[in-house]
Amino acid sequence: MQRLLLAAAMLVTVVACAGEEAPPYWSVEATTDDQIFDMLRQARGIEACALVPRTELAELGMPGPDRLRRTEGCATTLTTADGPGSFDLTVVAGTFDGAWGVVPDTSESTTIGGATLTTIEDRDSRRDRSIPEGERWCRVDVKYPASVGYTALLHLPAGSDPCPAAERLAEAAMGKWIEQPQHGTTAGLPRSVLTGADPCAVPVALGASIAANEQQLGACAFRLDGVHTAILFDYLPESSFDGPLDERGRYDLPDGPALMKGRLGPGFTVDEDNRPLVPTVAVGGDTPTSHRVMNAVLDHYR
Repeated sequence: MQRLLLAAAMLVTVVACAGEEAPPYWSVEATTDDQIFDMLRQARGIEACALVPRTELAELGMPGPDRLRRTEGCATTLTTADGPGSFDLTVVAGTFDGAWGVVPDTSESTTIGGATLTTIEDRDSRRDRSIPEGERWCRVDVKYPASVGYTALLHLPAGSDPCPAAERLAEAAMGKWIEQPQHGTTAGLPRSVLTGADPCAVPVALGASIAANEQQLGACAFRLDGVHTAILFDYLPESSFDGPLDERGRYDLPDGPALMKGRLGPGFTVDEDNRPLVPTVAVGGDTPTSHRVMNAVLDHYR
């Protein structure tokens, strides 16, 4: 009888444990390399434009069409009664200092829905914290325990206080974040070879050493051939490609401290100034290793 009772108790325990769902990746601190790489992988799949709370944004004015802002962001123009404005939402992931940009000591934070919301005012960058003349801006970082989330940046015409509205927009986007909208969610939004691409894929294939705590979305820092360097994915206007070409005519060579730049595809969309944007890889340095990396990336994505 005791054996039967023990077996029944063990069965109940197993069933109960099997029914428990693992917490979402963003809600648990990423401390091991595997956790960090998994966090970055899942964050790369999120479509930033699908996080934009358009209903709440429309309360401020008339939103324009969504535009890609780098590989992990979305920009929307805004026409208000007092003049033009804009709203940018960027997915952020990274555990190293600086992954989330500069956060002044005067910034205020609060915890909502398991995330830390930090408000950065435009006047935080001024020593006397005076209100700047002209256009105002306010940024709200929504950071979950895994060091992943997004930033919401609102620009409004002079005379406005953008922070209350920026905080409302950032909180409204939290409901969309839980849904983890993937690339392709927003109808009509252009896609390219960089959509959801892992910038560390080629360096890994080349045998590079990659530290998890140095990584962020849209870029990869690594060590190869004893050299520490990085590559960056971005969307740049065609006019950015104006430097001398390498001996094979494949990419722009650096001019001074600038990066080498290579096209990974044709211009596929337009920005707010109607300039074609080109999927681009930039590689740091002008060494045999950096040229090796650039050619490998071009071979991989072209």
